[in-house]
Amino acid sequence: LSKDKFFKIIDSIQKQFDNTDLVKYPIINKNEFVNVKSLDFYRITANLSILESGLERIKQLMDVNDAGVSEADKPKVLLSKLVAEISSSNSKDPSRRFVRSNKGFATDDELFNELMKIMGNGDAQEGYSNYMVQCQRSKQRLPGQRNSGQTDYFKGTRYECLSNWMKKVVRLSKDFPKTKKDQTKWMTEVVYLLDQEFSMPQIMKYLGQENYVFLVRVNGFRAGDEDGDLEYFSNTVGDPQKDYSYAGGLVNLLVKETGIMPTELDRTTGGYQ
Repeated sequence: LSKDKFFKIIDSIQKQFDNTDLVKYPIINKNEFVNVKSLDFYRITANLSILESGLERIKQLMDVNDAGVSEADKPKVLLSKLVAEISSSNSKDPSRRFVRSNKGFATDDELFNELMKIMGNGDAQEGYSNYMVQCQRSKQRLPGQRNSGQTDYFKGTRYECLSNWMKKVVRLSKDFPKTKKDQTKWMTEVVYLLDQEFSMPQIMKYLGQENYVFLVRVNGFRAGDEDGDLEYFSNTVGDPQKDYSYAGGLVNLLVKETGIMPTELDRTTGGYQ
C-alpha cells in the first residue's frame, strides 16, 4: 500500500467526524508517518469498544430494560407502559407525528422516533426525511411497489414506510431473550444492524462519550519507519469514567492475562491453525 493511498484511508476515517463535536483533533497524526514509504502486509482497523454502560443505552433504546425486573416491581412497569400507551393514543402527541396510526404498543412509536433522532444527529425531523428517502427508494426497486402510496402495517403499528432493517429492529425489540448467552447474540445482532444503517459518529453520539472507546489500529510493516514492525495505535475518542480491562476487546484482554503475543492470537479464522 503506497503512502498516498494509506493517507487517503486515514482521511476517509477522519472525514466521518467532520462537522461533529465528537473529535476536535486528528485521530491519526500524519506527521508520525513522515518517513513511511509504503505499508506491507497491512491491516487498518477502526475499533469501537462499547462499554457495559453503553450496552445499557442500547437496551434502553430497544426498551428491554425491564426484562430483569423483579416480580414485585413488574406491576409498576406495566402501569407506566399503560399510561404511555394511553397518552400516545392522542393524535396530537408529537411523538406520533411520523406514524399514521397505532393499535399496538406505544413503544413502537417511541423506538421509531428515537432511531430517527439518531439518524438526524438529534433532529428527528431531519432523520425522518433521510429515512423516508432511503425507504421509498428501496421500495421502488420491488415489483409492483413503484408509487403505490401504500403504508406498512407491522406488529400493531402502521408506518408511512417501513424498511427491512427497521422491521428487524422492531422485531428484536419484542424478542429479548432470557439467558445471558442468547442476550449476547441478541445484542450482537442489534449492534450489527445499527452499524449497517448509521454512521459511526451517529452511534457514538447516541452512546455518549463516557460509554465507549474508539481508536484506529495499524498493523503491518511500515517501510522506511525504524519502528515499522510495531503496531500503531491512534489517538482515542471517548472518555470512560472507569478503567475497563476489556475495553480493548477480548483478544487484547487474553493477551494481557496470558502474555501470549498478539500476533499469535489476532488472526482471521482462515489463518488459524
